[in-house]
Amino acid sequence: MAGLLQEIRKRLTRPFRVDSRNGWVYVGFGKDLMSGDMGRIYWEKPQNQGIVFGAAGSGKSELVARKTYEDIMTGYQSFNIDPKGSVSWLEAFLKACYRRGVLYDREKGPIILALPYPEVSFKFNPLQGLTPHQIAFVVASGVPESKEPFWWQISYEITLVTSLGLKAKGMEQITFSDIYSYITVEGIEELQRKVISDTDVNSEYRDEAIKTLDKLTSYDPQFFPRVNASLRTYLTRLITGEAGRILDVRLKKNLLEERLERGELRFFAFLNAEAMKQTAYDVARLLLAWLLIYVGKKSGELKTIQPQLRINVDELTEVAFHEINKAVRLVRERNVSMFMLTQSPSGLASAFREKGREVVEDIMNSCDLRIFLRMNSREDGEYVARLSPEIERPRAIVHKNSISITYQRDRLIDQFDLQSLKEGYGYAFLDGTVYYFYTPLHKDRLRVKVVWTDEPAKVKADVVVNMKDLSSNYLDVRGEEEILVVLMHDLKENWKVGKHYVFEDPGVEEFYRKTRDFIKIYREDYLKLLDFVQGLKNIASTVKSKSILSRVSLLDHSLRTAFKAYEEVSSREDLTQEQKEVAVLSALVHDFGKAVVTKRNYTKEDHIVKTREVLIKLGISGEIIKAACEHHEKETSSEPAKIVRSADQKAREEERTLLKQEEGGVEIKADFVMSRIRSEVNRSRNAVFYDNYIYVEKNYLREILKSAGVEGVEDEKIETALGGQFVEGRLLNGKKIEGEFVFLRIPCADPKTAAEKLRSPYAKLRVELT
Repeated sequence: MAGLLQEIRKRLTRPFRVDSRNGWVYVGFGKDLMSGDMGRIYWEKPQNQGIVFGAAGSGKSELVARKTYEDIMTGYQSFNIDPKGSVSWLEAFLKACYRRGVLYDREKGPIILALPYPEVSFKFNPLQGLTPHQIAFVVASGVPESKEPFWWQISYEITLVTSLGLKAKGMEQITFSDIYSYITVEGIEELQRKVISDTDVNSEYRDEAIKTLDKLTSYDPQFFPRVNASLRTYLTRLITGEAGRILDVRLKKNLLEERLERGELRFFAFLNAEAMKQTAYDVARLLLAWLLIYVGKKSGELKTIQPQLRINVDELTEVAFHEINKAVRLVRERNVSMFMLTQSPSGLASAFREKGREVVEDIMNSCDLRIFLRMNSREDGEYVARLSPEIERPRAIVHKNSISITYQRDRLIDQFDLQSLKEGYGYAFLDGTVYYFYTPLHKDRLRVKVVWTDEPAKVKADVVVNMKDLSSNYLDVRGEEEILVVLMHDLKENWKVGKHYVFEDPGVEEFYRKTRDFIKIYREDYLKLLDFVQGLKNIASTVKSKSILSRVSLLDHSLRTAFKAYEEVSSREDLTQEQKEVAVLSALVHDFGKAVVTKRNYTKEDHIVKTREVLIKLGISGEIIKAACEHHEKETSSEPAKIVRSADQKAREEERTLLKQEEGGVEIKADFVMSRIRSEVNRSRNAVFYDNYIYVEKNYLREILKSAGVEGVEDEKIETALGGQFVEGRLLNGKKIEGEFVFLRIPCADPKTAAEKLRSPYAKLRVELT
């Protein structure tokens, strides 16, 4: 038993392949809108900065979670500030540390500052070891009004003179409580008297302290309290409640700085603004300001941080402060990459008021990766449209006896394009190119449960992170009070993605419509395969030319098998989501080797080899390739492979039934044919909904029947099977006659099914019987 547990543990902690490589960051899969090329998109210069804009629910959290995971897995230092408290982001961070084998490592393990849980949180004094000017910068940058130069400057001066006075008195480590005690007129005057009269005052700070204290006491008595009120309120939040227990402390060492010096920092600030309100954003600004001070020290020493430090900051609009744009521009020289996320350019600009546009443009110019996910504001849509390059679009002009083509200049992205984006989809501006892309979930599907308790609990997860045990990485637990018993809710963020390709084949379109919300993990493989399978329409599904099954196309057989697999996994509760997706996609590709057959003596071994070659060239995940090839093995232990074999057999049985010659005609699978017809309604002139009937053009109907292996069927049998009647009629567009055709007129029991597509230009077509 012990050996089995060791083997399981070994497998779970084995190195896990990630998409980012060679220092590049994997952005997603998409299309170059300038050249039309499609493929993986890499950010090849992550030593520069990146910014992401997107409304709530647009996919920002999943994007930064995957990036954080891959940053850690590829060996970079990671500093993450999450004001909102995204559980999926925290889980990805912890999962990466687990995969790296450092989860409970006292020297290299993760450090968690958990604002809602001070008992197990990392304790940190951001003012420790700083000079008075550095303390003033950190404190002033944390004030909510710190985006305003006036407020930031006054807060800086008040904190500076207080820090100088405290340092002059000989106070080695200053806390937020120390500053709070003196930021009144009376406190400043008392501090001034002590500095002047005390003979033990530190001479290094005495002269500057006296000079600046004089300046502060000369402020207008009515002006000082008004300017100082915000600073006092802000400091009150930092010295009381959960924040006070975490930040208002005196410590023997600065663990964050030690880890940075060793190149082993993996830090996550889980702040949970929903519970902690404004304090979460106060702490986020403090942490970022402290880190910029550290980077500034390295600049003064002409040193770079090794390995690269990758900073991921969410809610930039709230977290940013005065002159953050300059900091973004300068940190690159110290081997620091900032990846920032916020809701919209207009929101970020309005937060900085008069200089908002200037700040946004400065930040944008410092970022060589700019991502725009869904945004609902027209102003933001216009902004992105202006960023996109101009192109020439062809325009046809119809004259009396000729047609001429002209070109008009237009923007590559329309101002309304961003409003219709699905979750996880967006536009990426990178290296002078514009991409339309989607960003998939990271592939490591280990389930993580974060437990803020030492109570025993039954948890169904591959990795259980007990925060009490983990806190030993950074906390002297023996000197702390009893751990608060809190079980963190098992929150799961539901991420759905929308349509990326336009599928021309009705069968592929139908399969996509039914399965698009089901496929989440292997989304990139799914879309590539559906795009590829459309080209298999004219290839037989069997190499035996005399077989009746040769009349079934490889496209139809692949889709039918995938549908059968989907039906089975939908009712299987014993399978993981990953196994279900692998089974369905393996069923779709199990016969792809027949697409490249070049010889008659085609054996099973040839088929497996060819199928594997095709899928490898398409860049399909190994799990799908393995199941597709193993389904030929009767003794396989792979559940997905067993499902593929069963689905293949069921699909062949159904095809034989459809192709079976009967006396008096051929059996027609009415459900299959009708589903193909409904998928085409109002997508072209082939199938039109009008006056509570669906009119299907006869030649097109014959093509549908042929794709199902049905040919030479009498009209009466088709009418009986599909419940319709063949009629002759004219197809009208307004008063214009589009043509005369023979239609199968089918009563539509559910008019809404066809009428939903009224936006189509074909929805206005009418049929007049002749």
